This record gives sequence, C-alpha cells and structure tokens, in this order.
Amino acid sequence: MATSDTRLAPASATRRAGPLRITFPHRRAEPEPGDKRRPDLRIVPRFRRRRAGFLAGLVCLSIFGVMFGLVAFQAKIAADQQRLDGVEQDMSNAQATYERLRLAVAQLESPNAVISTAEAKGMVVPDKVTYVTPSLADVLAVALAEGRTTVPPAGTNPTDTTSGWAAVKPIVGATP
Repeated sequence: MATSDTRLAPASATRRAGPLRITFPHRRAEPEPGDKRRPDLRIVPRFRRRRAGFLAGLVCLSIFGVMFGLVAFQAKIAADQQRLDGVEQDMSNAQATYERLRLAVAQLESPNAVISTAEAKGMVVPDKVTYVTPSLADVLAVALAEGRTTVPPAGTNPTDTTSGWAAVKPIVGATP
C-alpha cells in the first residue's frame, strides 16, 4: 500500500496580512533532501498495557505462592521431625523402664528370693520332697468327669504311668 505525503507547505507571504488572513494549504510535490521521513505512528490500545501489567503481577503472585508453599512445607517437615524425635525419646524411655522392670521381676522370681520370702513368712524347707504323678487312669477319669473326652485314645493303656504323656496331652490340651 502506497502512502501519500500529506505534509503541508508553509503559507506564502504574498497573501494578505492582517487579522483576517486566510491561508490555504499547499502540497509539496516531493520532499526536500534535508527532510527525514518520520515513521508511521499509531496509538497503542490501553488494554495491551494493562494485560502486560496483569500478566507480570500474576507471574509475581504465582512465584510468591510457590515460595510460600515451599516454606510452609519445610516448616511442616521440621515440626514433624521434632514430634518424631519426641516419640523416639519416649520409646527409648519406655524400653529402659521395661528392662528395669524385667530385671526386678527376675530378681523377685529367683529361687533364693522365693525361699527367703517364704522363710520370712514362717514356712520351712521339708526334709524329704515327694513328687506326685497321677496315673493315666486318673487323668482320663477327670477328663471324662469334665466332659473333655468320652473314650480314651486308641492304643493307650490306662494303667501305664510311664509313657502316658503322649496319650494325656491331647486330652488335657492347654490346661495343666
């Protein structure tokens, strides 16, 4: 698209001078060699400037939000680590207490401690210790009376007192 030169020439001085001077514009046929051509200018719409500012503000706000999120995340990690350290300290204290209590129970259950406590309460050590072993017939009679079993296991001899453990164990189960 060709552009035409619309610059006006200065008014000639030959016209009438005075307050009612009328001048008519004259077009120049060709530009003078000393004149520089001015670039075509246009008005930039306001919304583009606003859009650039809005976009810059939005980028700054998003960067601030990301940084704030990172700081909050690091603070949460630090708080959780402190809580975890406290729980680990409590756990080690509880384990130490457990070990101390186990030692105390072991000392109180030791045969020497049991004998000394029994003697302090007036008990005496017997001269002769007799162990009582029930016969298989007695165990089966008690089991039948309690309703645990109705028939002795096959292949067992109720009068045998030496090898009756294998036959009695299934009957009595976890009870002593």
